[in-house]
Amino acid sequence: MNFGRATAARRRIGVRCLALPLLLLGGVPLLVSAQEKGATTVASTVPSPRVAGTIELAAGDAMIESSDGKARLPKVGDTLSEGETIVTFPQGELHVHMEDGAYLSVRENTRLKIAAYVAEGGKNDTSVLELVRGSLRSVTGWIGKFNRSAYQIKTPTATIGVRGTDHEPTVIAAGDPRGEAGTYDKVNEGRTVLQTGPHAVEVGANQAAFQASSGAARPRVLPSVPAFFKPTPNEQRFVARSREVRETLDTRRIDRREAVRRGPDGRREPPSKAAPASTRSGAPSHSVGPGAAATREPSPSLHGSKAAPGGPAEKRAGSEGRAGSAAPRSGRPPGSSSVPATSDGSKGPSQHGRAVELDNARAGRPNAKQHEETGERRAPQGATGHKK
Repeated sequence: MNFGRATAARRRIGVRCLALPLLLLGGVPLLVSAQEKGATTVASTVPSPRVAGTIELAAGDAMIESSDGKARLPKVGDTLSEGETIVTFPQGELHVHMEDGAYLSVRENTRLKIAAYVAEGGKNDTSVLELVRGSLRSVTGWIGKFNRSAYQIKTPTATIGVRGTDHEPTVIAAGDPRGEAGTYDKVNEGRTVLQTGPHAVEVGANQAAFQASSGAARPRVLPSVPAFFKPTPNEQRFVARSREVRETLDTRRIDRREAVRRGPDGRREPPSKAAPASTRSGAPSHSVGPGAAATREPSPSLHGSKAAPGGPAEKRAGSEGRAGSAAPRSGRPPGSSSVPATSDGSKGPSQHGRAVELDNARAGRPNAKQHEETGERRAPQGATGHKK
């Protein structure tokens, strides 16, 4: 009897021990399913980045790096978002129509990040660009006109503010044959302020200012404009388009403010507050986008080609859209045996580094390496290709 009872007890314990793993295994799919559903719910509530501008011209080699390290090739009509970085190579150039009506020409061998951007037509509008290297030409929009203190271009050695301006910030690295290393700013129209710490200097039209990289000297207005400030092959196109955009600046601001107040479903909503790109969690911008995209430039070698005709964006949308779709890509195939000379005389990236980064951008692969100058991630094997 004792032997029989012991055998029965062992059988009951064995059944229970076998049932416990089966129960646990059976519960795993339920747990995983619940976690997946929760992750899907959380992902659906993450807001999209704010739209900052639209590409209207893409000539030569360039790429766009997102805040998560992925790279893509720029195309006419593509939007740029807060937190993204524009990278151009020798003979590369991008024209960008910003949401506040500003117009940018990002020139060759440049790295420019859209650090913070809000264009809702209100007091919280903000435009903060970080120019790590290279140069651009900027014609300010309504943020530079109505929220001057919220418009800044930051460089490694200085901060540039505006007084309603058409200006050309430039960063020259050590060893560049064009001039002393530091931050330069040439003003074509209006006024800017070049500031380093408590020291600042005001720059008027047809003047240029300089702040050395060493930081020992204060910013100063130069006796003459440096010779490296030269127009690009697409300069006339840029000037004509920026003037056209500026004519509708006030109207666009009013329309944008009303669109924000109505909200996506037509109900009036308060504008969101400005915050740094890395911490902001506001809803995506629902804006009246910039004017119709201009035609894509087929190649930097075709400098004599005519620019797209001016006029209202509504009249140009059809014809220019067809022209842009037919224009060929100007980039060279990966592994090309020739590296185009830099038109401004600066040191451009190496052939191998540029080819690798463009290959990564075409394939949409993430950039795994930290950028040497900004700490951002970028395409592997190409980190040394960008540095001057």
